[in-house]
Amino acid sequence: MTKRLITILLTLFTSISAYGQEDPLAIPISEEATISLLTSGPSKMAIFTAWGHTAIRVKDPQTGLDIIYNYGIFSFGKPLSFVSRFVSGQTDYRLGRSSMRRSIEETIEKNADYYEQELNLTQQEKEKLYNALIENYRPENRVYRYKYFSDNCATRPRTLIRECINGKLVYARGGEKGYTYSRLFKKRNGTNKSYRDLIYEILPTSPWYRFGIDMCLGQPTDKPITEWDELFLPMFLKEELGLLSIQKGNQMRPLVKRTHQLLEKQKIEKKTEWTNVLNPLVVFWTGFLFALLHVLFHIATGKDDRWAYLLFFTLTGLFGIVIFYVSCLSVHEFVSPNLNLLWMNPLLFVIGILTYVKRAKKLENTLMMISGAGCVLAIIYFILSKSLATVCSGLQQYNTAALPAILIELSLIVSWIWRYKSKCKKAEKRKSE
Repeated sequence: MTKRLITILLTLFTSISAYGQEDPLAIPISEEATISLLTSGPSKMAIFTAWGHTAIRVKDPQTGLDIIYNYGIFSFGKPLSFVSRFVSGQTDYRLGRSSMRRSIEETIEKNADYYEQELNLTQQEKEKLYNALIENYRPENRVYRYKYFSDNCATRPRTLIRECINGKLVYARGGEKGYTYSRLFKKRNGTNKSYRDLIYEILPTSPWYRFGIDMCLGQPTDKPITEWDELFLPMFLKEELGLLSIQKGNQMRPLVKRTHQLLEKQKIEKKTEWTNVLNPLVVFWTGFLFALLHVLFHIATGKDDRWAYLLFFTLTGLFGIVIFYVSCLSVHEFVSPNLNLLWMNPLLFVIGILTYVKRAKKLENTLMMISGAGCVLAIIYFILSKSLATVCSGLQQYNTAALPAILIELSLIVSWIWRYKSKCKKAEKRKSE
């Protein structure tokens, strides 16, 4: 009863430090204390839960302390403000604290696997790690600038563990049965995987998410990364820790003492999702077929189809503006250079607006030719990058669905230029007569 009361009081007092007072949890931990890494598996509840989650649990039976440190806290706040900050790469996350009960309730709601790995630390290492968490939780330290690949809820605990151990981390335990993630999967040419490869691995059944991510991430995402870099994903971090040992001199000990599965994901009957049926490949190849039929029909009939160009190029141009901003003006990492700008860029929006401006036909035709050249270069690069992927690492990989999307744009551009040239020739012929 006494221990439970202490735990409740400590949890209630965690908010006091936000007002500048001494942190009530800044107390010595006993030798019975344990520090564990908590890992929540991927969930389909939302896009931000698809990657899983990592937290640190500190439990001390002597004092009744049982608290979780979580680097993944963020607030949507005002939706427009959040979207603006997210697109510009200025999203701030913070370190939060919560109870184990609350953490389990949240994981049940997400319907995800939940694991606890007790770290095999000495008393000195436990104290150093706990003191680092207390220091990070100070009001002036708890907020940090989130970076998807290099500074997130998994990389912060990863780095903290490495900095607080007395020795160095080494791979000394070999492969373990049931190890299914990144370290055992290499490309055919033997090089390490890239960040894009790992995203594909974690989102195998989310084709539209993958398409959107592929459009925004640039060439640096395709460079081979080290095994340490792979640990930006919580499940990869969880499985790598099981392979690591702490080495000091000739002595070596496993980093993880024991692993428990606290919750198991409930098996839900798989239903065919519309996003898998109407995936980007199906949608854009169908769109390309309709684009060809549209072009042939209007060339044959000579009917006005400026509405189609206005609709297609303004919408595509809006996406191009977003990609241009993310790639060239935001502070996001791994987004520039982005070769998707060859075929999807702000010029398309200008073309769409000029569709109904009679005095700007010459300018519009020039912009069409520039955009058409970009589409041709994008198609050539698409073919070469796919062909050379196994022998030349680091080339930006287009999403497979990008090819039919580029062909839709190119078919409309070629049709416009051909009809523009035909009209110019007819006009010259009339003048000469």
